[in-house]
This record gives sequence, C-alpha cells and structure tokens, in this order.
Amino acid sequence: MAAVVAGQIYQVTLVGSLHNQRTMNTFHYEVENVPAGGATVTQAAAAIETAFEAAGGIIEKFLDCCPDNYTLAEMWIQCIGPTERYVKVVVPESLSGQWTEAAGTANLSAVITRTTEKSGRSQQSSLHIPIATGPDTIFGGNLDADLLFNLNALAAVIPAQFGVVPNLTFDPVIYHGPPPFLPADRIESAVAQTTVRVMRRRTLGLGI
Repeated sequence: MAAVVAGQIYQVTLVGSLHNQRTMNTFHYEVENVPAGGATVTQAAAAIETAFEAAGGIIEKFLDCCPDNYTLAEMWIQCIGPTERYVKVVVPESLSGQWTEAAGTANLSAVITRTTEKSGRSQQSSLHIPIATGPDTIFGGNLDADLLFNLNALAAVIPAQFGVVPNLTFDPVIYHGPPPFLPADRIESAVAQTTVRVMRRRTLGLGI
C-alpha cells in the first residue's frame, strides 16, 4: 500500500440524495505531518473517516443544516494529488437531514464561503448545502436565524486541522488542481451566507 507523504491531497465527497437527485459536497485536505514511522494511505483514509464521523464533526454539523428528506448515502475518500492512487467508499448507516422541515425542490441551497489568507477569486470556494423550502426556513429569500446558527456551527469546524499531533495531521485547503496548477492553500475562514441560492444543473449531452 502506498505511503503517505507531506503535501498529499485527499478529497472527501459527501454523496447524498434529495428528490431522486444526487448531491455531492467536496472537501480537500493536505497532509501536514507524517509519523516518524510512516503511514499508509489506508491509515490516512481511516483517520479522515474518524474525524468526519466524530461527535461534533463535519457530518453531524452538515446534517443539522439539511432538510429531513435529504439522505447521506456515501462518503468517498480519495487520495488525488500529486497523483490519484486510492479511493475508499464509506457507506454510513442511513443518515437523514436533521432540520425538521422538508425540501420541496433539490435546486435551492445555502452557501458557506471558504477563504484562504490570500486575495483573488481562486482563493475562495463555495459549499452548497441542500436546504428545506418551507416557511420555517426561508423568508423572502433570507434564511431563518436558527438555520443560520447551524450553518455557522458547520462553518466553524471547516477550517480546523485534525489528526493526532505531531503524528498524522491534515490541513483543510482550497485545491487548485494537479501540476502545473498552483499548490493548495490553507483555508483560514468559513462564513455562512444569509440568502438562498439557486443551483443550476446541466444535463449531459443535451446542453441544458
């Protein structure tokens, strides 16, 4: 099994379902520290899985924002940089959104904006989160205060490094792609936006 090295990039994808539409939310992490005795990508994936599934972790905070008819189906953990070399698919127990209202459509979302300490559009990344569409969630295009509280709780954990210091640790990053693209940059802050966003979808082969 391939070894973990500092600078490796891991992508975590939360794959969900809402109104028979697949939803995908991605997070990127860069290996910061590696144990003196080394580690394998399997061990790295296990550490990421543990962090995401922990009490108060990203999955819990994410589901607190999602409508009760959303289902988290899978979590994909991939080593994608500098070369693609590993994929782990985690099938959690059936996990539903914890916001007590349903979504009437799959194309409305809340947004958390992730930023680095650098300037420029490439230093920002948007996380689109499925939301409910009833009166307890949306007021004239603005999000309910309680939902904003949950969104900010999720935003608070996004910039956090995790792992076992000084052993295997991961930094949340905005990933710019493989060489010759720029290297990844560490996420320094994440902020929930206060208004509803509409997600446009394309149908492959039809141009719409």
